[in-house]
Amino acid sequence: TFERSAPVAWPSVAANIVAPLRAGGFAVSIYGFELQPAGALVDGVRSCAPVLSLARGTPIGEYDSLIQAEADAAAPASLLKPDLFFCDSPYARRTHVPLGNNCSINVVRQLFSESRVARFLEANAGRFDVAVALQADYFVATPIDMRDVGAAMGGGQGGRFVYLSDANDAFGFTNGFYLGPPRAVAAVMGRLDAAAAGQLDTSRDYERLLKSAFELLGIERRVSRLAVFKVRANCGVHWQGIGNPCPRTRREKRHHRCLRRNRFDHVLDGSVAAVMRVQQVHRALVDLLRGRGNCACGPRIDAGLVLAAAAAAANASGGGALSARCSEVRE
Repeated sequence: TFERSAPVAWPSVAANIVAPLRAGGFAVSIYGFELQPAGALVDGVRSCAPVLSLARGTPIGEYDSLIQAEADAAAPASLLKPDLFFCDSPYARRTHVPLGNNCSINVVRQLFSESRVARFLEANAGRFDVAVALQADYFVATPIDMRDVGAAMGGGQGGRFVYLSDANDAFGFTNGFYLGPPRAVAAVMGRLDAAAAGQLDTSRDYERLLKSAFELLGIERRVSRLAVFKVRANCGVHWQGIGNPCPRTRREKRHHRCLRRNRFDHVLDGSVAAVMRVQQVHRALVDLLRGRGNCACGPRIDAGLVLAAAAAAANASGGGALSARCSEVRE
C-alpha cells in the first residue's frame, strides 16, 4: 500500500529506478495499484488518505485501488489456513501479532495486489519494452542495473525470464522486485489463481510459493543486484536477508538457514566496499527516521539527503569495519 511509507520510499524510487531509466533513454510510464486500509491500522499506526502527490517527480500515470476490506472478503478460503506459509511458526507470530496483523490474510493481500498489477501488464504488454515492478514500501538504496534492463529488453515480448533479487530467498525466490519482459513479469505476478487452485507449493514460505510459480510456468529466474530496505508504517527499517531477527528455535534456524552464514555476499557484487556503501545508506536512513513514529504520514524524506549522509559517514570513518553479525544490523 502507498499508505505504508510513501513519503520515505517513493523519493528513492525516483532517484534509483526512474532517473536511471530516463537517463538510459527510456520513456517511463508508472502504474500503481493500492489496497486502501480505509482507516485501518497499518503496522500498528494510523495511515493517511492516499496522496499521489507524494510521488512528485515520478508521476503515476495510471492508478487503481480497492478498499482492503473488500479484497479480504473475497480472499480464497483455501489460502487462509493457519498452517500455510509458515504462519503458525513462532517467527510469524512474533512478526505479525504485535502489529495486529493476520499472517495468512497478509499473504493473500500481497498476492491480490500483484495480480492486479499483472492484469494491467497483460492488457498493456504491447505498450512496453520492459516491466519493472516493486513494492511501494521499498526504499531503493542503489541504482537499478541498466545491464539487466538491456537484457530484459533484448528478450522481446516472448522472453521467458524475470530478474529478481536474491536478498531473502529462504526456501524459494525473493519477492517484491521484478524486472523483465512484460508478459513474463505479468505471468509470475498473476499467481493468485494458481495458488488458490492448489497448483503451487503453500507448505513453506511466501518465497517458496513464488519459486513454485516459476517452475509451473517454465520461466527462468535471473538475479539482479538491487539493494532495498522495507520501510514499515511505524518507521521500522528492515534490510531483507540481513535485518531479519536472529532465529531462536530449531524450526526457525532451518527456515532462516541463510543467517547461519554471511549473507552480505548477495549485496551488489559482494565486495567489502560495495557492502559497506549499502550499509552506510541503511544506517543513514535509520538515523534519519529515528524518533519518527509514523512514516505513512508527514513530510517526504529526500532520498538525496540519505545518500549524502551515507557518503559523509563513509568518508568520515575511512571505510570502517563491516558488521557481519545479525544482532548488529537488525532494526
